[in-house]
Amino acid sequence: MFSIAAPTHVYYVNGGAVNATGDWTTAAGNDANDGLTPATPKASIRPVLEAYDLNPGDVIRVDDGTYNLSANLVIGNADSGVTIEGYYDEEYPDRRALVNRGNTSAGSYAIDLQDADRVTLDRLHLTAP
Repeated sequence: MFSIAAPTHVYYVNGGAVNATGDWTTAAGNDANDGLTPATPKASIRPVLEAYDLNPGDVIRVDDGTYNLSANLVIGNADSGVTIEGYYDEEYPDRRALVNRGNTSAGSYAIDLQDADRVTLDRLHLTAP
């Protein structure tokens, strides 16, 4: 007996700038984009979570840049199994994907997991002063 898993989808995020070489995306991000290709990235992670019914194994690739949050980035049960992967390339060790909550209030977090299982944050830099 065997089963066929749902296809894995890759979604792309780029906050703005596009480096000449080495980036995962080829265009500046815009939340009106679909985020489905390197040429049509969304500008931040939240719109990917809101626009799609993500399945286990799906990957959100977050390109080099700083992503400032005005509210906690909530990942709930419906997005269990997702991987959010921050930019990395051995040829460009100074580049990274930084998620900055930028708020010192109690209850302010960069990532807020709410009943989400098997979520992987890979090479994603997080800060919340």
